[in-house]
Amino acid sequence: MAAECNVGQTDKWVRISLGILLDLVAVFVPLAVGLKIVLLLVAAFGIGSGFLHFCPIYKMLGISSCNNE
Repeated sequence: MAAECNVGQTDKWVRISLGILLDLVAVFVPLAVGLKIVLLLVAAFGIGSGFLHFCPIYKMLGISSCNNE
């Protein structure tokens, strides 16, 4: 059972790019440990939802940026 697509191509690349950026900030910028953990979790969510083309928050809000064919 595959999840429905609700993250489009542009949204996908924005999520992945911001996720990578947040990962780099969390690793290389001196921040409190708690803030680093939050940044890494947000980055993981963005990268994961980008690659899977599915966002559970979009699903709850009824939003879709995916072009349904």
